Amino acid sequence: MKASDILPFGAQMLIKQDPEESRESAHGVITPGMVEQEQKAVGTVLAVGPDVKRVAKGDRLIYPIFAGERLEIHESGKESKHVILHEDEVLALLKKTT
Repeated sequence: MKASDILPFGAQMLIKQDPEESRESAHGVITPGMVEQEQKAVGTVLAVGPDVKRVAKGDRLIYPIFAGERLEIHESGKESKHVILHEDEVLALLKKTT
């Protein structure tokens, strides 16, 4: 299955999750700030359903790490993490830099 084959319904969207960054300090210690970061994820919108109003394909957003339905998609010999997420679960959009 390819990400481009997935067409979300309603107010759902397909998000490609950014690769997870290391959450340990240089000394292998997880700090409270890092634990707080673990509760959020960042990703890029690949497809939106017809009822999505405030988010567009290509937007980058922040959402709760445990929100949505998880998918692992294998394309070109690589595995990447995706999420089908409802628009109401989005915490914030990231500004586009120009």
